Amino acid sequence: MNEHPATGQSASALPADTAASREKPAAAAEGAPESPPRKTHPFEFRGNGLEYFKIWIVNVALSILTLGIYSAWATVRSRRYFYANTWLAGEPFEYLASPLPILKGRAVAVALLALYALSNMYLMGEIVFLIVLPIAAPWLIVKGLAFRHRMSAWRNVQFRFHGTYLKAVAALWPVLLIAALSLGFVALLVKSPPQLALLLLLPYVLLLMFLAAWVGFRFSRFRVNYSAYGTTRFRFGAKLGGYVSIFMATLGVGFFVGMVCGIVVFPLILLGTFNAELLLPVVTSAQIFAMLAFQKQATTNIYFNSAALPGHDFRASLSFWGLAKTWLICLFLAVVTLGLYLPAARVRIARYMADHIAFRARDSLEEFSAAEAQRASALGEQVGQAFDVELSPF
Repeated sequence: MNEHPATGQSASALPADTAASREKPAAAAEGAPESPPRKTHPFEFRGNGLEYFKIWIVNVALSILTLGIYSAWATVRSRRYFYANTWLAGEPFEYLASPLPILKGRAVAVALLALYALSNMYLMGEIVFLIVLPIAAPWLIVKGLAFRHRMSAWRNVQFRFHGTYLKAVAALWPVLLIAALSLGFVALLVKSPPQLALLLLLPYVLLLMFLAAWVGFRFSRFRVNYSAYGTTRFRFGAKLGGYVSIFMATLGVGFFVGMVCGIVVFPLILLGTFNAELLLPVVTSAQIFAMLAFQKQATTNIYFNSAALPGHDFRASLSFWGLAKTWLICLFLAVVTLGLYLPAARVRIARYMADHIAFRARDSLEEFSAAEAQRASALGEQVGQAFDVELSPF
């Protein structure tokens, strides 16, 4: 409870007019204009499962008949559907890409897979692949993000991505540290007695959790800080501690679910009702599911709640139980329908995400988007060729 600086009384004990006047910021007391309240514009997803199922089944059939070549066209059709059905402030998003640049990106991916397959045949090939992949990965990420941003638009204003190869390397180099530590730890386990290996496992897992949180934070900051709506850059305000706490809490969720399942399952095993070997995969699956659902909702919330444009920001309010329930329903119906519910599941999840994310605007969005369109037009940027690579942070 805050106390009045002069009298020592709590603010609630003061007269209403006095307490209110004390709570005004100094700028307001000096006559400076107060910032107007922000208006919340919730996202909407207006698609439905049956509509998307028709697109999905055609995409699958043609992709099989063309040995995967049609997959680029299928990607464009799917993205255009989801973009066109995602609305903000009464206007839908647009996906502007054509299939050919995406097909080129798929060709690069196939070439990398072929290189990996060939590298397994020769020791020198494996060494070359391990050298080439870390060098090429940041380039592919930057190209993929640049393409996706430039092919996305809202109110005739395209998004932009200003990240460079060197900036991507600076953001993602801890991945190499994780890989090196993992290789070293595996080599240590091979040479260590079982007791020592178990003793080292917990601190190693905790270290990996911290490093994974660090990478997630750095990549999110890289993606947001170098993204722009037209000419206006986004800013990312999250701190590393927030991501570390999420990853540690995810570990706690897994431990809690395992403990609860153990309490329920252990008596059944003692009574001989179920076989322990059959129940162990079920318990492990429940732990993994709960951890993934918690991590997804927590990282989505911190990502959007930390992203902002000048004078505007986002608010995300995903809940663990809401997302877990949505996933469980989708999983159950997908199993029952032998996978035919998968397109409807994607629509259901997209609707849940949109229903729990909103954009808060300080000024009129009409004026903001019109000004951005004018500035972007004056800038005269050309949309160049880029490779589309499926790399997403959430």
